[in-house]
Amino acid sequence: MGETEVYVDMLQETFGLLLSQPSILEASHSICDICIEKLRNALQFKKQVEHCEMMFTDYCK
Repeated sequence: MGETEVYVDMLQETFGLLLSQPSILEASHSICDICIEKLRNALQFKKQVEHCEMMFTDYCK
């Protein structure tokens, strides 16, 4: 992807969850690969919906 992903931040942005951020040692073992993919998809979907809502709102002006 080329970007650093902070899963705690992604969970906050996508679902509004406030979780404590793990230490560096725990970070690589805090979420499984399947859940990472699902989280990425959920965040991408949320951003898509927000973008479409913005475009629709602009269209209706």
